[in-house]
Formats: sequence, structure tokens, C-alpha cells
Amino acid sequence: PSHTIMNGESEQSEGRALSDNARILIEKRFRDASSLDEVSVFQQQYKRHLALTEAQLTSLMQRDLDNVAKAMNTIGMSESTMEKLRGDFSEMQEQLKMSKSQLGKYEHIKKINVANRNIQTTLSRIENFHSIPQRVKRLQGALEETPNSLMVVYKETQDLEDWRDELIEEVKGSRRSSTTSSGQA
Repeated sequence: PSHTIMNGESEQSEGRALSDNARILIEKRFRDASSLDEVSVFQQQYKRHLALTEAQLTSLMQRDLDNVAKAMNTIGMSESTMEKLRGDFSEMQEQLKMSKSQLGKYEHIKKINVANRNIQTTLSRIENFHSIPQRVKRLQGALEETPNSLMVVYKETQDLEDWRDELIEEVKGSRRSSTTSSGQA
């Protein structure tokens, strides 16, 4: 309260000082009668100065209003973004709960995955078995038609033999593991 009174007194003394300065300026400028002709010029200058000051104030006020409008728009966009984020977090929490419940089924899923890989491997081997007679005929034909293709025919034949050897080793390995596991049971 005392601070408000002091501000009020300070503003009054500033107002008096400005009024006194204006009075002194007018007295100096218009002391004699010849300078009274300049009153209209002096009045025009102050009107222009007043119009310029009002235009500047209007421009500043418009800029402030534009800034407030932009801020309000930004706040609105921020609110909608925050609402979307809340929804996304809720959805993530639901998915996390579902994932946790699925972790208990991991062993079952793992067994299904192994079975799936075994099926894919078996299908691939069946396709290889099925294609062997056609590949052999193609290699024989290539060798008969172009004897210079001996190196290519040899490499493909070697690939087929390597595949056969790997398959034989795998079958032997699976027989040993099944014999071992049945012997333990």
C-alpha cells in the first residue's frame, strides 16, 4: 500500500515536471507576437508527431495481439498433441500387459517355431529330392551336347554329392540321438 502511494506521488511529480517543461517550451517559442504565426506550424508538427505515435502504438498492439493469437493456437495444438500422446501411452500399456501375458506361452511358441523350421527344412529337401532326376538329365544333356561343359557338369555333380553326404550324416546323427534318448528313457 505505501509503495502504491509512493508510485502515485512519483507519477504526479513527473506529470507536473512534464507540464512545467511544456509550459516553458511554449513560453520561449511564442514570446513575441511575430512567433504567434508559427502556432499553426507548431500545431501541425505535434499533430503529425501524435499521429505517428498513435500508429506506432497501434502497430505494437496489433503485433502483441498477433503474438497472443499464435500463442493460443500453439497451446491448442499442444493440448491435442498431449491428448494423442496420452492415448498412445495407454495403448502401449495395454500392449505391454498383453506381451507380459504372452511371455508365459514362450516355451510353447518356441516349440512351434522349431517345428516350423523342421517343416521348412523337410519341404526344401523334398523339393531337392524331386528335382534330382531333372537335374541329372539336364547335366547329361549338357555333357552330350557340349563336351566342353565338363567342368560345370562336374561342379554341379559335386554339389549334389555334397548334399547327399550331408543328408546321410544328418540321418546318422539323428539315429544316434534317438537311440541315446530312448536308451535313457
